[in-house]
Amino acid sequence: MRRIFLEKEAFNIKGSRLDIAHPVRDDTFLGSIMAILENQFKFGNVAFKPGDVFLDLGCNIGIISCYVAKIYPFIRVVGFDASTISINCAKINSLKNNLINTEFYNLGIGIKNQKNVEFLSNSKEITGLIRADLDSENRTDSYTCDVVTLSDIVDSKILCIENIKYLKVDIEGDEFDLFNYLFNERSDILDKIEYLHLEIHKMKDDLIIKTLKEKVINRFGQKLLS
Repeated sequence: MRRIFLEKEAFNIKGSRLDIAHPVRDDTFLGSIMAILENQFKFGNVAFKPGDVFLDLGCNIGIISCYVAKIYPFIRVVGFDASTISINCAKINSLKNNLINTEFYNLGIGIKNQKNVEFLSNSKEITGLIRADLDSENRTDSYTCDVVTLSDIVDSKILCIENIKYLKVDIEGDEFDLFNYLFNERSDILDKIEYLHLEIHKMKDDLIIKTLKEKVINRFGQKLLS
């Protein structure tokens, strides 16, 4: 088992203190903090009610999930990430901030169920690796995790997620396959999602990116909070 050293810092994010543990020399999480400060997620546009679900696909070390869980303690926050390091940090960060409304799962998101999917550091495709994975001291050339579909999450009798108040998607390029699958085969899942924040990565040609943007804009309108 790899041993990863963590740094611990405290941040004041819009009046809420978050104690954050992150891998040494990994500062990628700062982008999440800046996005919150710049109001990129437009949480104020959402009237969260008790029991609502905030689903975070690609939660990294849990900055956004933990922030949402802290300012809306009456909702349920569920995060998924392919990186074991990230998920372990997310769980630590939830504990450090005394959050009782978070759940984190070390699972990748795809369009079909797969066991022990290998993510490669030298892949030209999606890696899911964070900087700590590529650090010279802690370097790993690959890691594996299981991959599930959004259908599995919504249909699961264990997770019991019937409706998604807010879906945040940041899955490093897999969003194209995910939303093509949803639009073409599981539009019923789209009906369960009220608000969407989608990060589109420039891993496809301009026409594919434009097509996806048009589809989600037409589907969600003002409830597309990107």
